[in-house]
Amino acid sequence: MRTIFHATSDAATALLNSGSIGVAIGAGAAVYFGKLLPGVVLGGLSFAAAGAGFGYLIWRTYRPRRPMFSARH
Repeated sequence: MRTIFHATSDAATALLNSGSIGVAIGAGAAVYFGKLLPGVVLGGLSFAAAGAGFGYLIWRTYRPRRPMFSARH
């Protein structure tokens, strides 16, 4: 039960961090190019990439594991 709460908390934090990364990169791109469309596109792509990276890290942390030393030979 405690793992579910930790995973949910980590997922919410990852979503918040991914969103802030996407907004920051999107705003920077919009200022650099002087147009809104490149900012929206790069912001969305960076949000997706950051979300995938954080999602992979959460999956690696909370995935079910096999015992390292099993009785099988």
